Amino acid sequence: MTDIAQQVDFLIELQKLDKKIYEFQSAITAKPKELENEKAGIDEQMLHVQHAEDQLKQLQLLHKEKEMELSSKEENVKKLQSQLFQVKTNKEYSALQNEIEGLKADNSLLEEEIIVLLDKISEAEELLHKEKERSNEKKKKFGETETRFKTEIEHMEQQLLQLQANRQKITPQVDKKILDRYERILEGRNGFALAPVINGSCGGCNMDLPPQMVNEVQLKNNIVTCERCARILFWQEKA
Repeated sequence: MTDIAQQVDFLIELQKLDKKIYEFQSAITAKPKELENEKAGIDEQMLHVQHAEDQLKQLQLLHKEKEMELSSKEENVKKLQSQLFQVKTNKEYSALQNEIEGLKADNSLLEEEIIVLLDKISEAEELLHKEKERSNEKKKKFGETETRFKTEIEHMEQQLLQLQANRQKITPQVDKKILDRYERILEGRNGFALAPVINGSCGGCNMDLPPQMVNEVQLKNNIVTCERCARILFWQEKA
């Protein structure tokens, strides 16, 4: 005849191990996801770098275009100024002088635009520098985190192996039907197959238990499960 009290004691020991096993397994599974989140942060930062580079290139291209336009207009002013000595009438001289003044006015505006562009280019270069620094910091942090996680995972895997080895010492002592039942509940309840009776309630879901069920748990003649959460109930002796 199966000694239920002893079987429950075995299950309690198993539960202690399984709690830690599930914790380690969850932590090991979570680490790659945490790294993925940090990698996503790096990818997002690289987009900021790319955007800053594109803005700088656009400003530099516009600056080059404005410089070429200014150079062309300055050449036109020189050509027109050389023509001043060739005109024969005051009317022609006046018309040519007006055209020269108009070009000079345009050039002044272009020079102002170029100065503004140079300021914007300086700001864009500073922004790009900062974005690259942020990117390098994130990459450095990611590398450090990756190395740390690798060490932590290796350590947890070693502890997990030890816990599983300890588990194998207990499972042969548990009745197969009881063990199968325990492990089904364990899987469905994320590593918590047992629940203590606390003040007449299930310690897993807090449901009030009928007095008869509480007595049955305390007697340890049968495996008793909670009607709500299906966990195996056990009587927790007071310290």
